[in-house]
Amino acid sequence: MEGNTGFWLGLALSVPVGILVNVLTPLLQRTARRYSARRREEAQIRGAAERREAKHLADHPEKLNRVLLVAILRVTALNALATMVTAGPFWIADIISDTLGIAINLVIGVINVVTAVLVLNIARRWLTLARKADNISDIRGDDEAA
Repeated sequence: MEGNTGFWLGLALSVPVGILVNVLTPLLQRTARRYSARRREEAQIRGAAERREAKHLADHPEKLNRVLLVAILRVTALNALATMVTAGPFWIADIISDTLGIAINLVIGVINVVTAVLVLNIARRWLTLARKADNISDIRGDDEAA
């Protein structure tokens, strides 16, 4: 009898769930399209701003050098800060050999991962911008040579 009850319960629930899915699908599709269009528009705006900034930096190489130097200093400062924040607890966690030590090491690991993500985001943004500015400079150099 128990197996029979599960069958009827499954059958009774599958019909309303199927109807609910069919009703919600068009709504979810519209929401996804709207979100996708908005993201595409934001990406185009961001891309245009990046191109303007790369063009400006290509026109002013001294500004590009200054911006890259600031990015290097930012990355160095973030790494130094992460080292200072995690060095003390690391030594304490090394001395403590129980659950608290494991928890401290876990927090230190999370801080290091977050710092690495921040550093990579800073480096990626400025390296991409520098590459675009360099490409603009190369194109201009080819145009002037021709």
